[in-house]
Amino acid sequence: MATSSVDTGAILMRKGTDRTAKAASAGARPDRAEIARFVSETVDQDGLVRVRDDWKALAGRAAEPNVFYDPDFALPAIEGLGAGAAIRALLVWRDEGPSGRRLTGVFPFIAKRRWGVPLSVGEAFIHPYAMSSAALVDGQAVPETVAAFLDWLEGDTSPAAWLFRFLPEGGPLHAAFVEAAGRRNAALTRHGAYQRAVFDGGSVDERYLDVALGTKRRKEYRRLRRRLADHGEVTVTRAEAPDTVAAGIDAFLELEASGWKGARGTAAALSPEIAQMFKAIAVGLAASRQIRVDALRVNGNPVAVSVSCSAGTDWWLWKIAYDEAFSAYSPGVQLVAEITQAAIAARDDGTYDSCALPGIPMIERLWRQRRPYADVLIAPATLGGLRGVAGRLETWRRQMERIAKRALTLAGKR
Repeated sequence: MATSSVDTGAILMRKGTDRTAKAASAGARPDRAEIARFVSETVDQDGLVRVRDDWKALAGRAAEPNVFYDPDFALPAIEGLGAGAAIRALLVWRDEGPSGRRLTGVFPFIAKRRWGVPLSVGEAFIHPYAMSSAALVDGQAVPETVAAFLDWLEGDTSPAAWLFRFLPEGGPLHAAFVEAAGRRNAALTRHGAYQRAVFDGGSVDERYLDVALGTKRRKEYRRLRRRLADHGEVTVTRAEAPDTVAAGIDAFLELEASGWKGARGTAAALSPEIAQMFKAIAVGLAASRQIRVDALRVNGNPVAVSVSCSAGTDWWLWKIAYDEAFSAYSPGVQLVAEITQAAIAARDDGTYDSCALPGIPMIERLWRQRRPYADVLIAPATLGGLRGVAGRLETWRRQMERIAKRALTLAGKR
């Protein structure tokens, strides 16, 4: 067991290296005969539904796991967010001759005029309830699938450019795009890069929380736990079976709606479509044990509830809510600490992604490891002299968005 050092930087570079090796040398250039065996097609929402079983199987062997692109998450999200009319997906298949074909790539997107100029950009499907747009690419066919994707992007009927949001860096998928873009003379630019808080259970020991929080803060949280117990018996529960997950999702929705999100009108329960999306995701993922709901309870009543979703050994701390009547006892922190300690005790070497943007003190104190993310824009060689312009247009758009947000803040409207 490794020591409990928390000054690890981009800890997932280690796992990215492991996955790259498993992905049959993502940077290797496939030969022409191999590329010819891979074909692509563009489908709409109905087309995605038709390939659901192949899609689900691919999600389980993806080089870069991404639960947000698992069909049991993505299809309810498309429906709940009303994106069905606009959603498209590039599917890449490997022709295996008489035995049929094998799905090796799913790239969901929405085509938009992003920069106010007559150029369509394929924006990898992303929304407020997803924190990665890493395409699902078969770990045994990374370079070939990426080559097929870029072949399509260079074609006449595709968007002029492609934008990934929240793309994990340091793993096999990002490495394959960097290598292939360079070889094809495509422009690949990074925007909005940041470090996300993660917890890598395979690199820590039982002293992790003591080191991460420090003696003083750890002692304070123990004191708060004792004070919380003054209100009744404190227990921690975990729901993983379909029926208990459904009840846990109901508890989360109710708790979230009772707090500041409910007051602002942004709680999921306040929208019938979004609430149904949450429940459909829970049903689908629970069937394959890819979701769990943890709760910190006082006398059986939840005072903090978290929802985590998984792909392989990777987990995402998707949502968390707490009872603001107990905010003085930091119930959210207490619950995440329990989840962390349980993973350590179980010798769980999975990775836990916080799904948090920078600047959230609660999770950044608890989970001191970091994983790099960035938005990645790909402008193919077929754009000619506009390749470099595309990156500048994206930078300009983001600058304008920041100015607009600052103006709204100064005007008291944000």
